[in-house]
Amino acid sequence: MRVGTVHQVWRYPVKSMGGERLPAARLSWRGIPGDRGWALYDEARAGITNAKRLPPVREVSARYLEEPVAGEASPPAELRFPDGSTIRSDSPEAAPRISGLAGRSVAMRSLGPAGTETDPRLTTAAETPEMQRALGGLLPGEPEADFSMFTP
Repeated sequence: MRVGTVHQVWRYPVKSMGGERLPAARLSWRGIPGDRGWALYDEARAGITNAKRLPPVREVSARYLEEPVAGEASPPAELRFPDGSTIRSDSPEAAPRISGLAGRSVAMRSLGPAGTETDPRLTTAAETPEMQRALGGLLPGEPEADFSMFTP
């Protein structure tokens, strides 16, 4: 039985930034190695953030210069800014450039290899319940998803 056809495979080295089209991809138990291996850390909120909070970062795209390995920390990614300039995610200049674009202080964080203690992929601890619902794309009155059947 045919379920569907894959026409394109994309990997997003940095959460909420543009990604890279892949000719093929290996899958591990965590998905495509290197997918969202880096993220932006919002200094004011003290947590990983996304483009819902910082829309200008969508204008930046990222690609790996070397292929990530399943189970290992993601290698640095090359960031391409709207003006065409590039910088590596592990460069000291990366955070100031992105902070200037985003209009708030952010840092680049590698989310680390499988099984390590790293920053949570996203935190809503400092958000009001209304903001959490809005960030989750829930309409007023729409019920929240029930994740109780999943293990923590």
